[in-house]
Amino acid sequence: MCVAPDLYRGKVTQDSQEASRLMHELALEDGMETIKQTVGELRKRGVEKIGITGYCMGGTYALRAACEIETLGAAAPFYGDIPEDEALAQLKVPTLFIAGARDGWITPQKVEGLKDAARKYDLPLEVVSY
Repeated sequence: MCVAPDLYRGKVTQDSQEASRLMHELALEDGMETIKQTVGELRKRGVEKIGITGYCMGGTYALRAACEIETLGAAAPFYGDIPEDEALAQLKVPTLFIAGARDGWITPQKVEGLKDAARKYDLPLEVVSY
């Protein structure tokens, strides 16, 4: 089963500027609440093994979910913003973080910071840069 939570709660657009506005207005807490509700609904339906993946903004949410929802089975964020160390220290979910070596947003320095946190907190995290 594959589920795509509607982080925008029904708001849609074909305009790139409007899409950018919606993305920037989405509060991290609201998106995380939607993901947590989705995981809870899957559990109610008897789904035992749940993983999460995301690309770009979705990668931000996938990595954050891996830090906050320890009942997830796995996470595979394709770049995305990296949480602060306090959140990363809570990561218990096996996670594969994939990043571009020449990414201008999730820079190699940020990726190195993630690797440092993985070592510091002994996280179940593998980082692959391509």
